[in-house]
Amino acid sequence: MNDQKMYGCDFSNFIINVLKSSTYNFSGANMVVAGLMSDAQELMGYGDVERARQTLNLAKAVLFKVMDGSLVGDVSPPPPSKPVFSKEAARALESRCRAMA
Repeated sequence: MNDQKMYGCDFSNFIINVLKSSTYNFSGANMVVAGLMSDAQELMGYGDVERARQTLNLAKAVLFKVMDGSLVGDVSPPPPSKPVFSKEAARALESRCRAMA
């Protein structure tokens, strides 16, 4: 089966665009898969079953690339360069949370 019929596009070009996407670069391929699944749901809601099928095939293919190590599934955010709270502010927040409990 050719890419156009299976995925609705050229799969190699699709992956190139995924690698360039901010979704992949900031969140990883898992979020790309989630987005594709949401797109497929929307297409089903409009009765476009064929395009929904192709979109789900894209989601599965991306997931398989994560499983074989070709794509990164989850991008961990970098650690903050400095603490978000000072130690004193963190202690004060912790005390307030305990008081509320």
